[in-house]
Amino acid sequence: KSPVPTKTLAIPANFDVHIGKHCELIRTGREYTPDQAVKQILEGQAALFGMTKPFGVSDILLPMGNDIVHVDNNSNKTTSGTPQDSYGSIESQMLLATELYIRSIEGWAKNNNVWLCHVHSNHDRVAGWSVSQMVARYFHNHPRVHAAADSMSQQHRKYFVFGDNLIMFHHGEAKEEKLLGIIKAECNLGLAQTSRVYCYQGHIHHKTVSKRGLNTEKDVEKDFSALSVIKAGNGAVNQLHCETVRSPSPADQWHSEKGFINMPAIEMFIHNEQAQFGRFTHWF
Repeated sequence: KSPVPTKTLAIPANFDVHIGKHCELIRTGREYTPDQAVKQILEGQAALFGMTKPFGVSDILLPMGNDIVHVDNNSNKTTSGTPQDSYGSIESQMLLATELYIRSIEGWAKNNNVWLCHVHSNHDRVAGWSVSQMVARYFHNHPRVHAAADSMSQQHRKYFVFGDNLIMFHHGEAKEEKLLGIIKAECNLGLAQTSRVYCYQGHIHHKTVSKRGLNTEKDVEKDFSALSVIKAGNGAVNQLHCETVRSPSPADQWHSEKGFINMPAIEMFIHNEQAQFGRFTHWF
């Protein structure tokens, strides 16, 4: 018997995949080709979803975008014009990203409802959004795959109510100390309907967990270059659980040279109708 209510939500958090990021073993100590990026995400997702079997997952909420590809044009630059070391054309990066999502969703939709949304990001604002739109159109008539127009828009933050959980996705550019005020302004009805708020964000490629509200606790969990530090906390009850998700992509030449070295991984979060009750990590 499942130890939790049968209505259970899984969130495959594949943030900051950066398909096309140029990482060479000879320069950075790690290889990360576009084909390897897709292969390891598919393998990691399968391993993580296998861990959810005892909990009777009924629904999957899939945030797409979030720097799924590395650049936004064939000049190998981000949306704002920052040059990047990149593998392949923007077209090949986008096709691989689309294939990754389609293969993932086809597997989950055999037995689960899959809810899609697009998360705006800074490396690939146009390319990433275009990938999400292609995927949504591909599944347009699928009875178990759902993509509402507002969930697939270019709005910076996306909100979902699941039981007593208000779940928010954004890329991570907004400062954490402003988030409760932003959520109240943008999603006051959802805030009024729920008692717990979960913010999942990316952008910085390493894990941080903060609990914000009346008795804010910062960096309850935090990744460093070679280890994670987890604090006990002070037991305060805060409304907002803010979690930065790890990236599967390793440091490129510039980040490696400057010492910004992350621990590559993907994560999956499990919610019942009361709260988040499970987190699983697959390391690369």
